[in-house]
Amino acid sequence: MGGFVTFPGRTYQEDPAGGIVWVGDGEVVTQADPKLHAFGDSPFYDLAMKRWMSAGPGQTAPDGRTYAYAANELGGPHATVILVNVATGAERGFFTMNMHAHVDDFDGRYAYLVGDGVWRMDTSTGALEQVSREPSTIFVRGGNLWVGRVNRADPSPPNASPARIELPQAGRLFDSSALVNPTTGTETTWIYSPGQELFLLGLDAAGHPVVSISHGPDFNARLDTVLVLSSPGDAGTHISDGAVLLNHMQADGSRLWFGSDAPGGYCV
Repeated sequence: MGGFVTFPGRTYQEDPAGGIVWVGDGEVVTQADPKLHAFGDSPFYDLAMKRWMSAGPGQTAPDGRTYAYAANELGGPHATVILVNVATGAERGFFTMNMHAHVDDFDGRYAYLVGDGVWRMDTSTGALEQVSREPSTIFVRGGNLWVGRVNRADPSPPNASPARIELPQAGRLFDSSALVNPTTGTETTWIYSPGQELFLLGLDAAGHPVVSISHGPDFNARLDTVLVLSSPGDAGTHISDGAVLLNHMQADGSRLWFGSDAPGGYCV
């Protein structure tokens, strides 16, 4: 059930219209009408349309009026991209892709899908093109790729990790995170932490990466250091030194919201 926190008193008020239900196989649907469907992302409140969403903020157009998601075939290799009108719940389906995919970014026209590489779909025409074969893409923002890397100079790269609450990042462990422009091929390393495991939690409202660092040799997610990076190579601003497990980050203006295994979550 969604709700609102009032500052500075930090009081919480549940919203009766904030019900969101997981109905199985990763599908999410709102209880409020018109019912909005999506798959496998963290719901949020669409301020422009003044209602709760079943899709994530990255899947929603900047004006909040439409969103896109991919419905993956259960037990099969296909996915169908679906464009949704938030006001009416009307859906427009596009052709089925021959792979499982996830809509990771949507600018109102182009939906960026991460699957077998990175693909861009024009939702006005249905035209689809592959923009990158990058296998280590963690997510896409503004048409650029945030990727994981293992630095060849690392004498002891991460090679073990416990089960995470978050989904695996391309099924690999990384000691570096970089931003790639798929058009020019330009790659900028933002952080390299030798011998440690880097997990990219998301971006703040200004587009700065928020990372968690698991320290070897155990790579215990419950002891992660969490940083916000303001520029490539900087030391970062500490959010947590591992006192609590932070995950499922969402940016909200100047604030960052995190889920945790403690009641209530955290806001910084």
